[in-house]
Amino acid sequence: MSKNTYYYFWAVSIIIFFSACHIFALYSNNLNLFFDEAQYWNWAKNLDFGYYSKPPFIAWAIAATTSFCSDTEPCIRIASPIAHMLTAFAILLIGKKLFSPKIAMWSAITYISLPGVSFSSLIISTDPFLLMFWAWALFFLILALETNYWKYWLLLGVACGLGMLSKYAMCLFIPCFLFFLCWEKKLFQNFKNIKLWFAVIISFLLYIPNLYWNYINSFVSYLHTKDNANLSANLFHPLQMLEFIASQFAVFGPILFAVLLILLFKLKKLNYNLHLLLSFSIPVLAIMTIEAFLSRANANWAATAYVSSSIAVVAWLIINKKVYWLKLSFCINSLVAIILYSNALLLFNNHNLDFMKRAKGWDTVGILISDILKQKPETLLISDERKILTPLLYYVRPFPQVIYKWNPAKKIKDHYDLTTNLELQKGKNFLMVSRFSTPQDFNCCFEKISVLKPIVVNIYPDYKINLNLFLLENFKGYPK
Repeated sequence: MSKNTYYYFWAVSIIIFFSACHIFALYSNNLNLFFDEAQYWNWAKNLDFGYYSKPPFIAWAIAATTSFCSDTEPCIRIASPIAHMLTAFAILLIGKKLFSPKIAMWSAITYISLPGVSFSSLIISTDPFLLMFWAWALFFLILALETNYWKYWLLLGVACGLGMLSKYAMCLFIPCFLFFLCWEKKLFQNFKNIKLWFAVIISFLLYIPNLYWNYINSFVSYLHTKDNANLSANLFHPLQMLEFIASQFAVFGPILFAVLLILLFKLKKLNYNLHLLLSFSIPVLAIMTIEAFLSRANANWAATAYVSSSIAVVAWLIINKKVYWLKLSFCINSLVAIILYSNALLLFNNHNLDFMKRAKGWDTVGILISDILKQKPETLLISDERKILTPLLYYVRPFPQVIYKWNPAKKIKDHYDLTTNLELQKGKNFLMVSRFSTPQDFNCCFEKISVLKPIVVNIYPDYKINLNLFLLENFKGYPK
């Protein structure tokens, strides 16, 4: 076996091994769906070109996987580890193209072992698909800039278009590309390249269905994204910015993120390939750090930065003969994955150490509410909170066709405000499930209100699911 073959063999083997561990963990941890995951599953049962808070690709992916292996939690989530595996293979190809088989191997296995990837593989979210299309778009861009072949420009357009259908953060690919062009000014001539503009057109054409969906729904997804940024509230939060930066040590791994910060101070000494890779990392990190300072930013919002950073950090360490840091980082990240997948932290019986506590107990809630509905078959379900409504959509059996959202203010704040209309159900009876509501909250709209025994599901001694239940009879309509 040649040395190059040796590197590729180990890269592919380790990628597949980690991906298999991710999938095995899905089938062995018995975790309930998070409320967002349950919502995405519900979307997959009602396929469309867009939804209140996200583009449609995640619903399409869940619809595809559940058509093969049913509506179990692992099957709903299995597209996540598969997407991360495909991202790792793209990184392998990028590392091979820009550097060497050795750097390619270390880049790919570094990515697949990242703490953020290990956690993300346990849940279904939009991030794995965004990262997958981002990585392949970067690969095709590199090939397109080098060869100027039509096929690579067109594939770049396809990857970017599908990325936009996965998560709107794909649009950050544009400022990253412009940042790189500012670094390598000779490449500005590509703006005269008709093939680049064909790539843009293809990307836009693929995205048009979601754009049209937003148009006919008053652009709710864009408005939700704007609300998430929260730039109209009180600005300037230095502590939140520091918290965001600290969270990146957990997402990327402490050693790798520390090396990435070092590279930021060595930019002038780096070569073309490292400039390219860091161009698709620095703008994302900068934008999200500024966002965290002005308002807030979740740890995963900078995830796309670590596609190219995985290669850049690995390349710099290997070129400078510091492979021992990579080995140590790989061991630390692998240990984090073992702790996460073995639920070792649960031995402390402390809910603050259980990152998955919000995905526990809802199957029990579903059984209890299902029993109530069997005794009252004409009663419809309703809730005043999306975080309750979506788990009930999945865990109440048989699956409810719809659960209504209590929304007397008639404000559109989530997907179920947008898609359920209680006014069409006058005269019907409802079972209200709520954390905070009282009987007085419904006096305006129902003929009779009965307080039922609350549901209490203990997860930890000091952490539980506590839900109030009300039987609401003869809906009269919202007050005018």
